[in-house]
Amino acid sequence: MLIIRRGKGTYIAHHPGEISDPLGFAYFPDQLQLGFDLLEVRLNLEPWIARVAAERATDEEIAVMNQNCRTVEQDILSGKNHLPNGNILLSQTIVGHRAIADAISAHDPDQAEKSMRTHIEQNLAELNAIRQELLENA
Repeated sequence: MLIIRRGKGTYIAHHPGEISDPLGFAYFPDQLQLGFDLLEVRLNLEPWIARVAAERATDEEIAVMNQNCRTVEQDILSGKNHLPNGNILLSQTIVGHRAIADAISAHDPDQAEKSMRTHIEQNLAELNAIRQELLENA
C-alpha cells in the first residue's frame, strides 16, 4: 500500500490497512458543526440499526456484544477513557450503552430503538452545551 503526499512524493505505508481518518474528518474546517452533522446521521440511522439488531441478533452475537460492553465499561471506570467532561458524561455513556445492549439482548426492538435514540439525543445535548459554552466565551 502506498501513501501519496502531495508535493513530497509517494511512499510505502508502514501499516497498510490502518487508516486513522478514512473519511477525512480532520479536514473539516468547523469541527463542532461536523459533530452536529454526524449526530444527525447517527440519529437517523442508529436507532433503526439497534431495532434490527434486537430482531436478528444470535445468542453468540449477543454474548460478544455484552462482553464488549463490559470491556468498555471497565475501561471507562478505570480511567482509560479520557473524555473532557468528566464522570457525569462517562456514567451517562455507561448507562446509555448498557440500556441499548440490554434491549438487544432481550430481543426488544422497540426498547432498543428508543434506548439508542435517547443515547444519541444525550450526546446532542452535550454538544449543544459545548457550543453554548464556546459562544459565551467568545
